[in-house]
Amino acid sequence: MNKFCDIRCSSVARIIDVNANRSKEALRVIEDYARFVLDNESLSVELRNIRHNLTEIIKKLESGNPNLLIRARNVQDDIGKDGFTKAHELTSKRVNELNVKDIVIANFKRLEEALRSLVEYTKTISIQSSNKLEVLRFKAYELEQEVSFYLFPKRAFEKVRLYVLVNSNMNLVKDVIKGWACPEGARGADAIQLREKSMSDNKLLKAALEIRKLTLAHKVLFIMNDRVDIAYLANADGVHLGEDDISIRDARKILGADKIIGATSHNIEEAIQAQRDGADYISVGPMFSSPTKPHLKPEGLKYLKEVAKKIKIPYVAIGGINEKNIPSLLKLHKEYFLLPGRQVKYPLKTAISSGIINCIDPFQATKKIKRVLNN
Repeated sequence: MNKFCDIRCSSVARIIDVNANRSKEALRVIEDYARFVLDNESLSVELRNIRHNLTEIIKKLESGNPNLLIRARNVQDDIGKDGFTKAHELTSKRVNELNVKDIVIANFKRLEEALRSLVEYTKTISIQSSNKLEVLRFKAYELEQEVSFYLFPKRAFEKVRLYVLVNSNMNLVKDVIKGWACPEGARGADAIQLREKSMSDNKLLKAALEIRKLTLAHKVLFIMNDRVDIAYLANADGVHLGEDDISIRDARKILGADKIIGATSHNIEEAIQAQRDGADYISVGPMFSSPTKPHLKPEGLKYLKEVAKKIKIPYVAIGGINEKNIPSLLKLHKEYFLLPGRQVKYPLKTAISSGIINCIDPFQATKKIKRVLNN
């Protein structure tokens, strides 16, 4: 016999009712973000499944007592409703300060708190249902971690090791990021930069949108080269700017505080200026002779020591980097960026173009380079 038959419209039923509603409402808000902002089908399906599973668990609790929770609901006598109204009024005064990120974060917290309450109170009725709700609660924590990747690209950039500069060839892009599905831990690119200098704006935006969709599905950062407007329209994670592009400060006004802005530097003066202007990282190079930019002398190694002394933001090594010369670069990075206590300030980040995209098999080249970086 369902224990709800004994408690009828008890306080426990009211607690379960309110927290089931809180959970489903929060899930719907987050699901809308995944569906309409991220355009992420797999994530939105996962959120929808949690919502449907929650509904089924609650229905089973009401088995034999249809609509018991609704009958237990007592909004008029709820002693907390006045406090909610006042809190809502205070929040409304600051509504202009909120953004999408704040809303998603708040609803994840609301979801997790409500599920916790459901787990505890359903123990008095059905241990089996409580255990199922516990599974959903931990799934919510996993999804929060996944969504945080999209909400905080700067935080995700801290872990970037392999940053691949690609063209609009989608087969190439897929090969470069496909390493994520590999065993052996030799994951593919952590970040992709789309670099197309002569493509029409229409085609460039179309390519950017396609790459954005792919990188979201695989949790790979997407940076747009030069074009702040395309980065904005494609909802890229950021933009990389050269000396002839729009300024870092103007790019920040367009993209906002949460997006990644990188800047090219070939000497310490450029690096210092980029840091002063608010760049999130600088590229340092060319490290070695590069077929991509043969007119530039490979003097990156020479001024890397100055970067270690004067620059606080991360750097990305670039220029002629391949599987064979990465070990020497790793050694130099550890030497220059070693902190007291034998800890490196941050892992070496490498930007590679021809060392991967000009290979016969970019997929295997990506795997090999990532394996070297991880050693």
